[in-house]
Amino acid sequence: SDVTRCIAVGMNDYISKPFKPEDLYAKIITYLKQADSAKIINLDQSDDMLKYKIDLTTIYRLGNGDMGFLNELILVYDKQTPAFIEKLRGYTKSHNFAAIMSICSQIKSSYGILKMRELDKALQEIAIPLTMKKPESEFPRISNLVNVIISLISAINEEVKRGLRKTG
Repeated sequence: SDVTRCIAVGMNDYISKPFKPEDLYAKIITYLKQADSAKIINLDQSDDMLKYKIDLTTIYRLGNGDMGFLNELILVYDKQTPAFIEKLRGYTKSHNFAAIMSICSQIKSSYGILKMRELDKALQEIAIPLTMKKPESEFPRISNLVNVIISLISAINEEVKRGLRKTG
């Protein structure tokens, strides 16, 4: 029936409507667990989804209480984050591995001051396939890591805005 037809045309699975959210979630988790580098975040955690710690201490020290400086910094992150995301997506789509590496270096220098361990780890991980002789053979891994980096710098940007505005 429907299941057979769907699988025959290349689908991995099938769920009919109406469905229970837990059934859909279970199917999604099944396939994410099968993916090599998929990252599953448990949404039931009450620790505010940002289990990733961002350290604003250095920025506070650099700002030395100057709200003008901190607001300028918010604007810089707010402007560069979408630019980095757009470039990463474009370079990934065009398989421009040298440009992805270059943007990742810029991200490391821009966001490194925040000492976010997860971002540092993702940037180190992506450097491995990007520096291979044939990085295209690792494209799924590179693409997944680009998505992780995009998620992390987006979270950083929001946390910087929230964290620095609290001090004002």
